[in-house]
Amino acid sequence: MDARLKQRLVGAAVLLALIVIVVPMFFSGHEQGGSATTSVSLGIPAQPQPPQQSKTFALGAPTPATSAPTVSATTAGGAGAQPAATGAMPTVTIPGAPADVGSTALPRPAPGMPAPAQAPASANPPTATGAVSAAAHAATLAAPAAAQRPVVAPMTTLPPGTAAQLHYIVSLGAYTDLGNARALAGRVRKLGVPVDEQALRVAGKPALRIYAGPYANRALAEAARLRIHAAEPRTTAVLVAQSTTLQADQPAADLPAGRAGGWVVQLGAFDNPATADSLKTRVFAAGFPAYTDTIRVASGTLWRVRVGPEASRDGALALRAQIKAKLGQDGIVAVAH
Repeated sequence: MDARLKQRLVGAAVLLALIVIVVPMFFSGHEQGGSATTSVSLGIPAQPQPPQQSKTFALGAPTPATSAPTVSATTAGGAGAQPAATGAMPTVTIPGAPADVGSTALPRPAPGMPAPAQAPASANPPTATGAVSAAAHAATLAAPAAAQRPVVAPMTTLPPGTAAQLHYIVSLGAYTDLGNARALAGRVRKLGVPVDEQALRVAGKPALRIYAGPYANRALAEAARLRIHAAEPRTTAVLVAQSTTLQADQPAADLPAGRAGGWVVQLGAFDNPATADSLKTRVFAAGFPAYTDTIRVASGTLWRVRVGPEASRDGALALRAQIKAKLGQDGIVAVAH
């Protein structure tokens, strides 16, 4: 055999041996000749349980207590529990107990024991000085409602129509030059605004105050003021509220047909708000829609008591008649402003 052929056969044999050795390692996951793979359990072993034992104890029923338990507190020696008498809690001697612990203090009941019984309350407990007794308190609760009503403050003697009419004017100033004052009044009248004059004296000289109005409400007066200011920008126009005491019912002409507003029955005007509120409460309790409002006068503020409003003057007259028949209270029929 040729030497070259021998070499080829030897190389082939070596290659085959390597294949036989190496290839199985790729499939087995470990080197040839290594130890076999072992599986590891991940479960937690159960905790060992000690052997269970059953024991039976004889428990005697507790003896009912015939008296409230007491604690004897002394400062002498001896710390042991003393034997208990039949039907009573054991008495414990506490060495060095504080001075405020006495035999009259009620101790906390032991677990499982009934709470100490307390003496029933006396039917007539002692009354401290200045305190209301139980009988007096019961009599107060049983008293009729009329006896507990607040005292109504006495009403003043102001007429019912005091400051019942409120109106607004637009003041255009006071002028010592009477010609200029009358000329201004003429120009404002041409705007369709009612104007009036008031004679007075300024620094000893005759003068005229020019004003527009009066108007039944603030909105009408403000509209007139804006119209005058647009036509007379150099003239100072100031809105002023004025009040008037009524001696009789306001006439129907004070609220012409088609003008917004209503009618009320004024029962009085008072300088004390508590007095006004007392009257309002009494009238309201009688079933009438009473309310209070305020008005500024020269002397200060007045609180008016009014009922309504009604859409018509006749409705206000009928309402006043009902109030008079039921409460005996007079009033003035006025425009609601």
